[in-house]
Amino acid sequence: GTYVFRMGPSGNYVVQIPRPISELNVFEFGVNLFDQLKAMALLIGGSHPLANVDGSSDIIRIENKVNLFNLVNQVINRESLNQNMLLVQCRAFGNRPDRAPTDLDKIISLKQGTMTPSGFDPLMVHLVDILKKDQSTVGFADGSPGVVGYEVGGITQSLYLDQSTNKEFVVVWVSSTSRTYYEQQTENRIQDQQFDALNIGTNHADLFQTITDSKPCASGAQIPPAMIRVLGDYMETGDIVCLSKLLDQFTNHNFERLIDISSKQSFMLVRSDDGCLLAVANLLPLNSST
Repeated sequence: GTYVFRMGPSGNYVVQIPRPISELNVFEFGVNLFDQLKAMALLIGGSHPLANVDGSSDIIRIENKVNLFNLVNQVINRESLNQNMLLVQCRAFGNRPDRAPTDLDKIISLKQGTMTPSGFDPLMVHLVDILKKDQSTVGFADGSPGVVGYEVGGITQSLYLDQSTNKEFVVVWVSSTSRTYYEQQTENRIQDQQFDALNIGTNHADLFQTITDSKPCASGAQIPPAMIRVLGDYMETGDIVCLSKLLDQFTNHNFERLIDISSKQSFMLVRSDDGCLLAVANLLPLNSST
């Protein structure tokens, strides 16, 4: 696995990603959460749970408790002594055709069981706020039909809390819809084909450096409100017709897709005829309203 420790000031959080290979885009979600929480540590499992036919590669199972992932988890708990800490494990919704559906984007389950928001400590309050930032619907594993089976249960990493003080363990379950927004856009074949069909160029580069090196625009220069609406429609729907409208209606502007080499997210760059950079739009934002 991979174990990352933040040097210097950090939040009292530990983010865990035990199944980054088998649960699509949970890795990207967990890394993003690690960054937003300024967590002190990030634990990433290195094996597929089905890699070994005897199940010994599944680091969540209690039968496989002797593994580095679990050891790192225990040492962080032990060495933090009485310090308040929230351990956050990131998981994907399971395939449950025989269970009641849920319309939640994220489900939080606590080791200590159900709890009302009024009883949350500041660490938990901050986590919930972060999870709701992208307008997700967030609920709790409270025993209702749609969330049955998402309890912490006997997850190996949660069991060491019995030997710890001032610690809480939670699992954040993420729906497939929410995880779509974290996928690397280098793998977005549909978007590739749309931009190729309309002859809009794609560049792989560092977004920050590209913005820094771009020609500045004259004071007061801005993109037309109608263009903002069309861009917003594409960001929300992914419809190629919206892209075509940009080219047809705004012929005095130049458009380019940039895939950031760091985040692997895709952006639309809008330039004026003279080459100044007017706007940068994330083509698959977590919250299209902003």
